[in-house]
Amino acid sequence: GASGSGKSIELREEFYCRPCDMFECLMDEGRVRAYTGSHCSIVREAGAPFSLFNGSVTGTLVEIVTNERVVQMWRNSSWPEGTLSRVEITITSPSEGKTVVTLKQSGIPEEDDYGNSNTVDVTYQGWRGQIFGRIRQCFGFGC
Repeated sequence: GASGSGKSIELREEFYCRPCDMFECLMDEGRVRAYTGSHCSIVREAGAPFSLFNGSVTGTLVEIVTNERVVQMWRNSSWPEGTLSRVEITITSPSEGKTVVTLKQSGIPEEDDYGNSNTVDVTYQGWRGQIFGRIRQCFGFGC
């Protein structure tokens, strides 16, 4: 779809860890596989394709700044064909031992291919529960 179309979400999550720990949790295949309990494919290179949750989420890595920033074009397999959203993840450390992850995702479709209009909520809860919540449980970074 054209840029500017679709819905947006924003999350801010705090963890007790270093920025490099959080970056590895997002970009290391082994760690992602560990906390999602599913197959994934990640290459740390701009332009490289990725997939998560056995291919339920796919996309392309647009920009990668080690331990600081990840930008992806990202889609859920249930979304209408050709629909891509943009995910920007920023990792900062406001104080020693604490890391803040800010995630902005834009271009989320109003509904999925099956006519369900809860796409935004499903996407938001997915990041909170399936990604960040599991990182906390798996690696003990809870705040």
